[in-house]
Amino acid sequence: MPARNQANQVTIGDVTITTQATLATDVGGSLVAMKKKNRSALDADKKHAFFQLITKHQHTPFDLQPQTMQSVQDLQESYNLGVGLANMQMHFRRYDILDVFTIVFPTKNAIGEQTGQLENDNFNMTKTVFLFDCYAELAADQVAESCKWYTRWPDTTTSPWFRENLSYDYLCNHMTPQLWGNVLEDLLPYRDAQGLGGPLVFFFIFGSKGSGTLFQLWWQAFHHCLHSETTNRPHALLSGAPTPAPAPQAAAVPAPAPAPPVAQVPSGDASALTAATSTTTLPQICQQGSAIATGMNQLIYQVNHAT
Repeated sequence: MPARNQANQVTIGDVTITTQATLATDVGGSLVAMKKKNRSALDADKKHAFFQLITKHQHTPFDLQPQTMQSVQDLQESYNLGVGLANMQMHFRRYDILDVFTIVFPTKNAIGEQTGQLENDNFNMTKTVFLFDCYAELAADQVAESCKWYTRWPDTTTSPWFRENLSYDYLCNHMTPQLWGNVLEDLLPYRDAQGLGGPLVFFFIFGSKGSGTLFQLWWQAFHHCLHSETTNRPHALLSGAPTPAPAPQAAAVPAPAPAPPVAQVPSGDASALTAATSTTTLPQICQQGSAIATGMNQLIYQVNHAT
């Protein structure tokens, strides 16, 4: 246990630390390895080495994802995808390149060109959306226009890092060739419009093709597993009540109560989901699905509250 020497000192092991009179509140960048404002002090070679360091391959690459979940294994794979997504967000925060993933909405003139100004929300504040949280709610053109704004309008003499942060090298180094080929096809309409950038590549990995969010895919699989598993079972099994004894042969067997409605699936067609329940019992599905969901929720909380 740390020992206190004086009112403003504490000893941990053999190290004496002088403490402040009040707690620090400016800890927002405490996990940033190098702040973007300090990169201007690097010469060309050191800056090149820095970006090679932060964009090199560091975790399992992202791959093509199924449009529907068909087994509990798919739930685990979606969890692994969530781990990669959370890891990427923490990595971008650590190296202070996350700002361009705040999507802005540029205003346009009569001929559709950006004016340099940005739309406001209902509170008269600049309208923004964080791409990591809302990629399924945006359109490709909105993300491309945001990239274009970050490319064209910020003053490079006072904030040169925006163009640097638009790099998509990290994403290129963390996806399979098959996925990269698909993304390249999606990027073709934007190749000459200055809309190319990491956020747009991110969007085409996670937010396009109607694949839905990770939670939607989990919700889809989990509820259809329950539906398939309980179609011919009494509701008592689902609620945890004991199985009723079979009725005597002579007694009239009342018609079974209608099965409870299955929760609406947010998106996608899960009609093909049958394999999950052929070898997996309802308790196993509930246990594995709940564990995966809990893990995803913890990851999301940790990333959103990281300082």
